[in-house]
Amino acid sequence: MSSVLFRLRSGGILFLLVLCSAAATLAQSDDARKLHAGSVIVAASDYPGRVYPQSVILLTHYGPDGAAGIMLNRKTPLPVSDVLPASKLSSSLYLGGPASNHAVQAIVQSVSTAPQASRVLRDLFVISDQSSLEKTLAQPPAQFHVYLGHCEWGAGQLEGEVEDGGWYIFAGHSQEVFDEKPESLWSRLITRATSKVLFAGLTPRH
Repeated sequence: MSSVLFRLRSGGILFLLVLCSAAATLAQSDDARKLHAGSVIVAASDYPGRVYPQSVILLTHYGPDGAAGIMLNRKTPLPVSDVLPASKLSSSLYLGGPASNHAVQAIVQSVSTAPQASRVLRDLFVISDQSSLEKTLAQPPAQFHVYLGHCEWGAGQLEGEVEDGGWYIFAGHSQEVFDEKPESLWSRLITRATSKVLFAGLTPRH
């Protein structure tokens, strides 16, 4: 009987470790050295500021001069045509952040470089030039989102916030950018982050 219980307990522990290990592979880093353009940063549950709580942000620029990014999970009920009337697009407009909140930009997925665009990930580009944006959206790509405004940090500012526990860092992928349920994106990524923390807590220390 005791051997059966031991096998059950061992199996349960093994299952839990495998489950947590899988979550850890999907989870985040809290090391500011992992920041780079193309990273996705996720606000911690207890993020102290009022600007970025429960935000998921794709970093579009990162360097010694600071960082910039676009919030991915602030979908509005407004259509793109409200800010780009010539496009006549009914796709949802997103709020990209509080900086330059009247400036329009788009993230587009493309196998080739879009004109006047900045590459963020292998197949993702940011277009902020108005003329190029209008030309691109005249024949919309299969995957794109349009944003008002962006996020920005001064030199060393984002690194300090990460070190203070304000952000989790994930590798960026197009599925986060074009997630079908952006309203729940933050909670899902926070769950991954929590899973990694749980796994770290279960790992024996020597």
